[in-house]
Amino acid sequence: MGAVDAPPQRDPVAVEDAFAAHYSAVFRQVQRLMRDPDDSYDLTLTAWEKAQRAWERRPPVAVEIKPWLFRIARNACVDELRRRQLVRWEPLEGSRRAMRDGGDAPAPPATMLSSDSHDPEREVLRSERADLVRRA
Repeated sequence: MGAVDAPPQRDPVAVEDAFAAHYSAVFRQVQRLMRDPDDSYDLTLTAWEKAQRAWERRPPVAVEIKPWLFRIARNACVDELRRRQLVRWEPLEGSRRAMRDGGDAPAPPATMLSSDSHDPEREVLRSERADLVRRA
C-alpha cells in the first residue's frame, strides 16, 4: 500500500490528501456515468463532501482508499439519477414524418418510445442537427 492508501487516522488532512491523489480518477468515473461536465464537477464535489463526513465519523480501516472513494462517487451519481428519474422520449419515425409534413402539434404519447439506453450514434446525430439549427 502507498502512503495515501495506508489505513487512515481521523485526520482531516489525510482525507484531503487521499482525495487530491485520486481526484482526477474519481472525476473521470463520474463523468462516464453522468456524461455532463457540469454535473460531473458538482457530483465529484458531492462525493468529496460525503467522503469527508464518512471519514470524520469513521475512517476506512484496512481498505484501499481509491475503491472506497469510487464507491462513494458512484453512489452519489446513482442517487442523483434516481432523484431526477430521467426518462427521455424519442418520436417514432411516422410521427417525425407527420411533423415534417406540416403538423405542428406534439406527437401523441402512443407514438413515442422511451430511450433509457445511451446510443452514441443518436447523440452525434442530435448534436449535429442542433449545430445546423443554430447556424441557420
